Amino acid sequence: MLLEIRRKFHGLNSTGGMLSVDGIPRFFTVEDKERSGYKVPNNTCIARGQYQVKFREQVSGLTKRYRKKYDWFSYHLHIQDVPNFQWCYLHIGNTHDDVEGCVAVGKYLAVEKNDFRVVRSGDAFKELYMEAAQVLKSGGEIILNIV
Repeated sequence: MLLEIRRKFHGLNSTGGMLSVDGIPRFFTVEDKERSGYKVPNNTCIARGQYQVKFREQVSGLTKRYRKKYDWFSYHLHIQDVPNFQWCYLHIGNTHDDVEGCVAVGKYLAVEKNDFRVVRSGDAFKELYMEAAQVLKSGGEIILNIV
């Protein structure tokens, strides 16, 4: 599975983008603000580049919360080897305040107070997660390109 985030929109504290799955634009994304060449947790989005996405097969407090709320959830979609940061995920969220350096996905993108937010994040994440989980559980590979 090939995922690509194409960053297109830059707000005061957020970055909005389009997430394609195997070349087809499917979702919108919201991240923290893009800063050149470095990553600051809760303040900066992931550096542009190519990453593998795997399950983080560890049960954290957040994993327990997701499992309790979503019967289809097993482990987080972990973006591997992000420079200067660990535990970056693709997940549910609406604004840059929800991502803490990760990527939230949604069905729509909106502007609010000079920043971007995604809408219907739960629906979008479930759709993406179900496809990604099938790939990972069958031994396949997920590559994420951020451009």
